[in-house]
Amino acid sequence: MIHRAKDACALQCAREPGKRVWAYDLPAAEGGAPKRYLAATVADFERAYAALPAARQNAYEVIDHARPCWPFFDLDFARGSALNDGVGGDALTRAVVDAAVGELAAAVAADASDRPDHRLEIEVVVLASPRT
Repeated sequence: MIHRAKDACALQCAREPGKRVWAYDLPAAEGGAPKRYLAATVADFERAYAALPAARQNAYEVIDHARPCWPFFDLDFARGSALNDGVGGDALTRAVVDAAVGELAAAVAADASDRPDHRLEIEVVVLASPRT
């Protein structure tokens, strides 16, 4: 469900477990850069995002300051005039994910003696918005 207000979207997510608040900007032609908010599971959001044309793939999860959050990495690099020709986006993404997972696993392992019931669950969501 798409909402005009973040609070309305967050309320829907609170009533429907598994849903998160996602946001996207409307095109500037529609009056500046207003946002819309979407209540969706990760899987539903990924399907909707993948169906968008590349020019419209600019969305993000809204982080709620009152709840634990997920690490977020925004990987950007420019191409053109032989700039970054050797950089593979998929390989770069995998390297960052692997490094982050390693750090998180080490932190949980170090904390395990104090909290044996502490588990590490890792969910990776990769959203690409290549510019051509």
